Amino acid sequence: MLYGFALQAHSYLRWIILLLVALVIVRSLLAWRARRPYTPADDKLPLIQLIAVDTQVLVGAALQLGLSPITAAGFAAFKLALKDSTLRFFTLEHPLMMLVAVGVMHVGRVRSRKAGGAPERHRAVALWTAAFLAIVVATIPWPGGRHGRPLFPVSSARADEGHPAPPEYAARCAACHGEAGQGDGPAAVLLEPPPRDFRSAAWQIGTSDEQ
Repeated sequence: MLYGFALQAHSYLRWIILLLVALVIVRSLLAWRARRPYTPADDKLPLIQLIAVDTQVLVGAALQLGLSPITAAGFAAFKLALKDSTLRFFTLEHPLMMLVAVGVMHVGRVRSRKAGGAPERHRAVALWTAAFLAIVVATIPWPGGRHGRPLFPVSSARADEGHPAPPEYAARCAACHGEAGQGDGPAAVLLEPPPRDFRSAAWQIGTSDEQ
């Protein structure tokens, strides 16, 4: 339950951050072109952006360090996880690059303040925010990619109401249970006991479709 909530929060907060980043870049570039001085009012949107990013880091840390079964499997056998592209991506590559992106944003905020209220501060804010955006966009597991995840995770309630569940299954279950539910996902070799095979005749007999 907590894992599902954190995963959805992490996913939807991503869109809020991308929207804020786009607004900050466009607003800052327009203000710089107009040669408008940087005022305290101009810092409100970048500050909201920073708060959203730091909140995302906290949610991501909760997933990374305790809630996610994928990273739990990866840390349980780290050397083996490094040999599997999916486990390596979510256990190491994704969080590491996101931390780099967050570091870029914080450094940019400090460096841009050196311009004080000069119009050039708008340009600095736009450039540092654009650098953050480039790293984030390159690191998000977009659908269709090698480590793709759904753009909008489907909740359990929607799945129970008859809506298709594959996006949720791919995001939360396939790493262990496999794409076809046969218990042969990339993280399966690291788990003891091994993931259940949902196609097992013995298990199917005692389980309804609703369950």
